[in-house]
Amino acid sequence: MLVHGLNGDPVESWTHDKTKICWPRDLLHQKLPQTRVFSFGYDADIEGNSSVAGIRGNARALLGRLRDHREDLKSRNPIVFLAHSLGGLIVKQVPKQLSP
Repeated sequence: MLVHGLNGDPVESWTHDKTKICWPRDLLHQKLPQTRVFSFGYDADIEGNSSVAGIRGNARALLGRLRDHREDLKSRNPIVFLAHSLGGLIVKQVPKQLSP
């Protein structure tokens, strides 16, 4: 699960500007074809951000998406998170959202 950072984008953050190669999508599958890659997007703009979700709200949204995908796929495969900047804070908050 890829989680971008400040001013990031769920696809562009992982894409080379000149070649337009998105390494998780275009390169990772060459080495690990059975891997499924998910990217979580959220409003991370520094200027003009009208989101009120905050870190906890985005962590709840991320957890909800994970639950939806895993229920749909009946999968219990391991999840690997790759997060940058603010995305790392969101990922760190996910386990706290599991508690009642």
